[in-house]
Amino acid sequence: MVRYLSRRLLLTSAVASALLAACGPAADSTPPVAPAQPAAARPAESKPAATKPAEKPRGGDQIVFSVTGTPLTLNPAFSAVSDTIYFSQFFFDGLTRPDDSLQPAPSLAESWTVSPDGLNYTFNLRGGVKFHDGKELTSADVKFTWELISHPANKTGAQLYGFFSRIKGAADYRAEKAPEIVGIQTPDPRTVKVELTSVYAPFLSISAFQSILPKHIYGAVPVEQLDKHELARKPVGTGPFKLVELKDNQHVLLDANTGYWGGRPKVDRLVLKVVADATVLPSLLRSGEVDVIGLYRGLPVLDYAAFAKDPAFKIVDLAAQTNWYVEFNLTNPLFQDARVRQAIIRATDRRGIVEHLLLGHGRVVDTVIHPISWGYSERPVKYEYDLEAAKRLFAEAGWKPGSDGVLTKDGKRFGFELITFMPEYPEILQEQWKKLGLDVQLKRADFSAVWAPVYLAKKHDVIALHQPMGIYADPDYPLTGYYSSRLNRNTYNNPRVDEIIVKATGTTDQAERKKAYAELNEILATDAPHMWIAMPDEIWTHNTKVRLPDKKLGFLMLTNVKDWERIG
Repeated sequence: MVRYLSRRLLLTSAVASALLAACGPAADSTPPVAPAQPAAARPAESKPAATKPAEKPRGGDQIVFSVTGTPLTLNPAFSAVSDTIYFSQFFFDGLTRPDDSLQPAPSLAESWTVSPDGLNYTFNLRGGVKFHDGKELTSADVKFTWELISHPANKTGAQLYGFFSRIKGAADYRAEKAPEIVGIQTPDPRTVKVELTSVYAPFLSISAFQSILPKHIYGAVPVEQLDKHELARKPVGTGPFKLVELKDNQHVLLDANTGYWGGRPKVDRLVLKVVADATVLPSLLRSGEVDVIGLYRGLPVLDYAAFAKDPAFKIVDLAAQTNWYVEFNLTNPLFQDARVRQAIIRATDRRGIVEHLLLGHGRVVDTVIHPISWGYSERPVKYEYDLEAAKRLFAEAGWKPGSDGVLTKDGKRFGFELITFMPEYPEILQEQWKKLGLDVQLKRADFSAVWAPVYLAKKHDVIALHQPMGIYADPDYPLTGYYSSRLNRNTYNNPRVDEIIVKATGTTDQAERKKAYAELNEILATDAPHMWIAMPDEIWTHNTKVRLPDKKLGFLMLTNVKDWERIG
């Protein structure tokens, strides 16, 4: 569900040291250790190795957009990882799309009806929509896509199946007891009828949003081969752009889909330029090699003021919409006591991280629900920084300092490995947790080397991750993914939590749902299966030769990518 591909710290050593000092001990104690990989000096003019993209279309305009890396797959039916979801907006459409309030709006479905009991949906498909190869979209493509997500051979897309599991017959299909999902009917090429076994309130905003794939292309490949097939890197959809070229860790070239049903994109080519080192972004912007930066990683906060004063650039400071967090592997005996997890959170100066690392461009949170969502409940942060309280919690759990200061219990030291793809804060966590008496070994790893063989196999101890939270306004998407015992990846299991998740999606009464989520948040704050660190603001920056739509979320910048325009 997450991915962050930067390889180097975004901080200079001066800022990192300031943070550690500000969050650190008194002046007479041991000085904090600086991050292991600081940039020794700001490389104002350093640039990544040049790669020459293919020539842009004759007579056309292009926009160069900085990205942190290329996805492992561009098949949206086989991944709930955020970069696949983000990149899919260039190539695919769903039946619905989020409007500016993140409510479901028409997309491939021009209209729909819902039965009074909330169990039956009828989608009326837009006429004349064509895939990139020129073949027209039909209801068969919708049924194919939803069955592909639910297919028993689709292991990597298993988390997506949760959003389709309440369709009548989906469970039997998944269990290989039926050849199709009987609850998805296609009475004619432009009509899709769906019958649910129970009310699922987010069906329009989550399930119907999933990208639709062409059956005649993806259906020609055995399902068990699709995740490794060339289609995973050569997407074919109905979206506003077509793939021209993908070179890993270099660039992705996209040309406008001139026959796009939503209107021809305003720019002929998009170049998604991979820039793994954030410290070079300012120089790339000033030189014109990059037109737009944003999304996962915006402008380094140290450069914010300079660009804000420069009339050649526009800064869009979007509200906090991603989440930095730490996930504990609950199969590890070290982390099975909730008091231990609570103590680790209390020993983390999260406000210091926001103040000094993000220079105030973010907020501390104790929940996975995004503040923009109607399901968010404003309440005091449960775990403020309190190192002494953290030590008391460990003592209550039976841990005592050993001769070297590391906590021990029954002859076992509290030592573990913290795996991360994140460039910003893991060294800070390592230093702060050392003061608590934890022996933390930091392991920086490449996403592809760790995600499946280590993380999904539950061979890790603790992992630091980054999750975009602004993709869906409905709280069920993150709550089900992170906390349902059927789907979460850190083996968290609380029957009451499962009960509330099902109950909250089983009614369309938003007030009742919000009340249920408030109770859920209290339980989760006590159980602490994750440590939510902060929601950093997303700072988009572009030169004034480019005009972007006025949106409040980075994700909406992508769902409206056809409106990106070069004006100079």
